[in-house]
Amino acid sequence: MSATAPSWVPAFALADLPRGASKVFARGAQRVAVFRLDDGALFAIDDRCPHEGYPLAKGFVNGCVVTCRWHAFRYDLRSGQCLVGDEHARAYPVRVHEDVIELDLAEPDPTVERARHRLSLERALARRRGGQIARDVVRLLDCGASHHELAMMAVRWDARRAPDGLTHTSALAHDLLALSPRLRERHGPDGEVAALVIPLDLAAEGTVGYGDRRRPAPEPWDPATLPAELRRRVEAEDGDGAEALVRGAVEAGVSLATLRGWLRALVSEHLLDFGHGQIYLPKLFALLEAGASRDDVDLVLGAFARSIALAVRDELLPEWSWVVRAIEEPASPIEGDLAALVAASSDGSRKDLCGLIEHHLAHTPIDRILDALVVGASVHLLRYDLQVEHDPTIQDGWLDVTHALTHASAVRDLIDPADPAGNRRLVYFAAAFVHTRAGLDAPADLRPSLTAADAIAPVSEPELEPLQRALDHRDCEAMVALAAPLAAHDPEPLVALLEDHCLLRGATRPVFGAHQWKTLVVATLERERLAASTDFTALRHLPLVATARFLASDMMQRDPMRQAHEAIRFVRDARVPRRRT
Repeated sequence: MSATAPSWVPAFALADLPRGASKVFARGAQRVAVFRLDDGALFAIDDRCPHEGYPLAKGFVNGCVVTCRWHAFRYDLRSGQCLVGDEHARAYPVRVHEDVIELDLAEPDPTVERARHRLSLERALARRRGGQIARDVVRLLDCGASHHELAMMAVRWDARRAPDGLTHTSALAHDLLALSPRLRERHGPDGEVAALVIPLDLAAEGTVGYGDRRRPAPEPWDPATLPAELRRRVEAEDGDGAEALVRGAVEAGVSLATLRGWLRALVSEHLLDFGHGQIYLPKLFALLEAGASRDDVDLVLGAFARSIALAVRDELLPEWSWVVRAIEEPASPIEGDLAALVAASSDGSRKDLCGLIEHHLAHTPIDRILDALVVGASVHLLRYDLQVEHDPTIQDGWLDVTHALTHASAVRDLIDPADPAGNRRLVYFAAAFVHTRAGLDAPADLRPSLTAADAIAPVSEPELEPLQRALDHRDCEAMVALAAPLAAHDPEPLVALLEDHCLLRGATRPVFGAHQWKTLVVATLERERLAASTDFTALRHLPLVATARFLASDMMQRDPMRQAHEAIRFVRDARVPRRRT
């Protein structure tokens, strides 16, 4: 239906379109295919097939259905509805006036068009149709949809369908929304659209086969008891109950700031699901605070509460039990500077690590402690044993070691001066995460050098071709040597190169791509933080150099040999997978 009065435009004489034929009317970039059936009936739809743009005027017509010759998509000429395929075509009113065929080319209501394209995008997400997702993103942008609105569509889809609550989608949507202007600056509209398509594709991949999950109804709540009751339900792993309480609070008009405080307290209780709970929360709220409806807040925060309740609590695993003891039974403080804390997190004993943490919690601002843990995480990322990727007997991999860095960085945004006990737990979780990555370090003689930034000579005019070759040829050793001068002194060319690598030559599996992006975003941020620190300016380059090595490596994204090995050991020998962490 048109948004305004009809705008009839003469196309061509009726005599110029015989029965059983079609003819294209073009005006500017607009192309309309006009069909005159054997009985004389006239119909008009977009000439360009919505699938890939091939001309429908050259299609096969059977009754009121036209079939695209190229991919056999079928469209109802009366409505433009796609009968076989995915995307609908626009149909145009057509009439004959004084033996001239006229078309109504009035622009449709943009609000109606946006709703139509949103539905089409949801159909594409349900089937994970990558091309259709991209086309509908462009159509929505052209109808006035904002980048934030499209990023939130990815998060909403994840919240609606992921059975256990939110996944990586919210963090990836946040990161790429922030990077979208940089990608557009270098790649034009292609980069802008890609930044929106990537998180939508991740949301689609993670929910293929799932319909909308059943959501518990909002539950009335008592402001005096809700935080304690919410915590009780989370501890009881009551996902429905936690979601119902949060939905009730949203329905009652509780502010985002209050909701963030409640959920922040919950994610400080445990090291949730490999750190994901802590990593997601700051980015999720940044998206919501940038503009979200109450319905969005209700859907997304309800799903997040569910994911907190159902998440793995890593520190309760047997190999992490020492962390709980260290939190509950403080070790004797050990005096030492922050460099000693870095050494303890990367090479030291648990006793030394815990003693140094106790000392610094009493004497050092937490942000400076986290500087040290970020450096420790970067050390392990730089030292990662590349052979682990190609050993089917070991379950660990690159993603295990990237989490130490992204988690330590996320903890910065969760520190609350009003909750020293929660802060203490978060620091211990971050320290333990870094320390346990030592099992993935390469042998000492195979580790890259940890030369201080101030000892690395700056490059006057960076040559990016050797860096690109190192990325393309999976040459980690060359990548470290070439990246270090830029990361130490002028990181922008390196960051742009790595962003483009993720965009143009990055991971094939969306979940691996999500880890590439979030690690690069964190490494870029932490490089700037360390450069401004009072303790680690000389090590400011480590996060970016380590990430460059990660991106240049040969990641095993699909590993059938490892899957086969683990399946045989488990099914036939009753053996659990072997890990080095």
